[in-house]
Amino acid sequence: MRIGIAGLGRMGTAMVTRLVATGHSPVGWNRSPRPIEGVREVDSLAQLTSYCDVVITSLHDGAAVESVYLGLNGLCQSDLRGKLLIDVSTVTPQISRRVCTHVIERGGSFADAPVLGTIGPCLRGELIAMVGASDRTFGEASTALKPLTRAVHHLGPVGAGNAAKLAVNLVMGGYWASLRDALKLASAFSIDQRQLLDIIASGPAALAQLASKRPILEGEQRPVEFSVSGYIKDLKTILEAAGPQLPLATVIGALSNYEEALVAGLGASDVVAVALLNHTKH
Repeated sequence: MRIGIAGLGRMGTAMVTRLVATGHSPVGWNRSPRPIEGVREVDSLAQLTSYCDVVITSLHDGAAVESVYLGLNGLCQSDLRGKLLIDVSTVTPQISRRVCTHVIERGGSFADAPVLGTIGPCLRGELIAMVGASDRTFGEASTALKPLTRAVHHLGPVGAGNAAKLAVNLVMGGYWASLRDALKLASAFSIDQRQLLDIIASGPAALAQLASKRPILEGEQRPVEFSVSGYIKDLKTILEAAGPQLPLATVIGALSNYEEALVAGLGASDVVAVALLNHTKH
């Protein structure tokens, strides 16, 4: 199975690096050339589909997904018979379904398979994929994603993968925004932040990520795994997917916290930085 990756950003680069490490010979495409050792880079998406049985797209947002699939010289301009296309981007279910229709028209099969996990888990093959696909396509997608993942969940037809991913991101995004308010409240009553975090971390209010993020909360510099601006994009995607008919007050509240962090110059900081806004450490 020859696997191609379209989109060699941070996650796409981690994916091809992992594929090389597990004995694959991946092919890569990026809008601007990005040579990576062990990866054959092609100049066009048409070349990518001609060389590969499976193409995994890892793109920034819905506009990028629609451009790469449906735009001029996009993936759906090629003959896709016998090809499997897997999109791991976080976009609305509506975009996934629209892309799927065009892929099928060109003879291919499609799965939306956004993932939980960042660069480190990807390099270790420990991502969690949430897949929307037909039963047959899910089996094929599971095989293609195996080097990158520790779990692959079939959520339903195309679009279900992104619906699940947005639901998970809603919880995670809301957690850090809530922690910001918790620290503000505690600070107002002169509660020691470290002591409060000890209590939260050891009790039912702990999030699995809290232990790894806590050093950042305590002022330590760590590599950014997922940025504030990235979460703003995801929260806006959640609201777009829900539409006016499905009000999500928690998302609106969380988004206002992240946008405050953006205005404060923290857009490129790790998402947990939102919890550090406007409170005094004791």
